[in-house]
Amino acid sequence: MDDPRETFLKAEEQTQKLASQLSALKEKMEGHADAEQSLAETRANLKELIDELVDGSIHLQNVVKKLGEIGTPEILDQINGVEEKIDDQVSTLAEEISNFRDITKSKLSKLMIFVYLLIGLNITLIIIQIIGLTP
Repeated sequence: MDDPRETFLKAEEQTQKLASQLSALKEKMEGHADAEQSLAETRANLKELIDELVDGSIHLQNVVKKLGEIGTPEILDQINGVEEKIDDQVSTLAEEISNFRDITKSKLSKLMIFVYLLIGLNITLIIIQIIGLTP
């Protein structure tokens, strides 16, 4: 027959293994319960988010409809047309300013030559008067 001590030790070892397995099973069950609760919370949060997205999309649809009703596409087309006209006018104005600058430089150069000629004539007249060539 087996030694009662050895039988007792085997029984104690099996009891410890069983206790360990039961403890692990308990943790898994608690984990599943936590996961189930977490999943339920996630599901509720997701439903709330979906409801908010549906409401938001309805509001967005209404805004787009109102924008269409007030003629937003036409307004944007007109704004683009005005921008093009402004760009054209700015280009024309810049070209006219450049032409004006060129003409002004040319006329100013001619005016400066005229002024120098007048100064030269005045100096010549002064010299003639100083020399006494005039009666």
